[in-house]
Amino acid sequence: MEGFTAETVRSDLLREISISLHSAYSSAEPQKALEQIYERACEDLAIVYGLAGEKIRKRSPVNIDRILAGLQAESARLGREKLSMLLKSEAVRLSHRSDKLRLSGAVDRIVAIDGRLRPVVISASQPPENGIYGSDRIRLAAYSMLVSDRFGCEADSGFVEYMGGWCIREAEIRPGDRREALSVRRRIEESRTAMPDARRGRWCHKCSYKERCTARVSFLDSLFGNG
Repeated sequence: MEGFTAETVRSDLLREISISLHSAYSSAEPQKALEQIYERACEDLAIVYGLAGEKIRKRSPVNIDRILAGLQAESARLGREKLSMLLKSEAVRLSHRSDKLRLSGAVDRIVAIDGRLRPVVISASQPPENGIYGSDRIRLAAYSMLVSDRFGCEADSGFVEYMGGWCIREAEIRPGDRREALSVRRRIEESRTAMPDARRGRWCHKCSYKERCTARVSFLDSLFGNG
């Protein structure tokens, strides 16, 4: 099939695992639970991409032991209760379009910490030695503005979940980060690459969303692709 790469499939697979990590973490048998989550995610993506589940596993291997080791390390660092809150999603893949901000996109995860909503970026990358990558900081800033606009709250911090070598990093969202996200948005608008005509295909007539299709690409997808 055309239209996707091995990196796209792997990113989607890791996102699916991330969304279900809370149930594995709270399980009496976390390794078994995580293996089952992995298998279900492979089966679902095989349907989505029209590939055999075995091909998904070969193209996008996931180190279960590394994820479990990361969960144990972060549990020791943050405490079991805090990590449990970070793994429990209030919303996943929340799509929002803000005409005021001229931003649109789907926030990977949203968590509630001390009664306040916080965005989470799910990254397929290995974590940097310290902190978070600059591109993740911009994405987190864009997420925070979408969350604030959608729910009418201030999201002044968020998290990046690095699935490649599992850990979760908190980051303050600074005014400069928001400014940079808006600057990138402006450059995309000026280059006229963020809002091309929608690509229509033979399956469009079966799509339940065809009447609501805006024929626009989201800011976040244009900026960051599927990584």
